[in-house]
Amino acid sequence: MPYQREWDLARNIARRAGEVALSFYHRGTETEEKPDFSPVTVADRESEQLICRLLTESFPEDGILGEEHVAHPALGDLLQQPVGPELLAREVVGRVSGP
Repeated sequence: MPYQREWDLARNIARRAGEVALSFYHRGTETEEKPDFSPVTVADRESEQLICRLLTESFPEDGILGEEHVAHPALGDLLQQPVGPELLAREVVGRVSGP
């Protein structure tokens, strides 16, 4: 199957990030308000940090855009470039802890 390594890695990372987020479920965490008035928790931030770290370890050349921060400094420049016929590898990380 094409991209089998990527699918397997994505499932593993999602499982691990879900475990981080779930660890906060029973003990609770406060919700903060971001500048755009959307909610964010420590669970959101910690699970995203794990996702970004694991993606960076596996795909060091790819840019990563997280919901809470840009994990790869060069990504800001990449997002300004139009995507043409060449493939530009990007990972976009959203929250796993809720809608």
